[in-house]
Amino acid sequence: MPSYSDKRMTVDQILGGNSADIEALWNAVPAASDDFEPVPAGTYRCAVVDGKVKQSSGGKPNYEVVFQAIDQPYVNRKFWKPIWLTRNAMALAKRDLVKLGINRVDQLSQPLPTGMIAEVKIVQKVRDDHTSFNEVASFKIIASAPPADIFDVDEPENVQAEDDEPDF
Repeated sequence: MPSYSDKRMTVDQILGGNSADIEALWNAVPAASDDFEPVPAGTYRCAVVDGKVKQSSGGKPNYEVVFQAIDQPYVNRKFWKPIWLTRNAMALAKRDLVKLGINRVDQLSQPLPTGMIAEVKIVQKVRDDHTSFNEVASFKIIASAPPADIFDVDEPENVQAEDDEPDF
């Protein structure tokens, strides 16, 4: 009787015969380190790389903005800012969304304009289990077009997210 593992597709089958591309990438990219730590609290220049409407794990609507650091030593580090779309937080939401060029509700479902650079104030917070994480405290748009090579760096992308929501 064949085992479950006998039914697995090969990488080549899944990728339609392009496993050589994955193998080359696998061989060229070093593994990320396990010592991923929050960045120190401070203000960082970041590109605004994405924004979209989401729902928190607790069911609260928010507009999540993704910032990506453009300066060393934290180039390519990402930070997420949930902008809460609740009755109690709407005045704060409108303040932050206007900074991003969002002036109407229908614009929440459209892509953000490209090329925005922001000064992002990052703080460190501590969870109940004593682990630290970063949070975007505030941001200010400082430019509308990035330098041509802001992400032209051979460093792996680090990912950090936090889904804490306020008690509104």
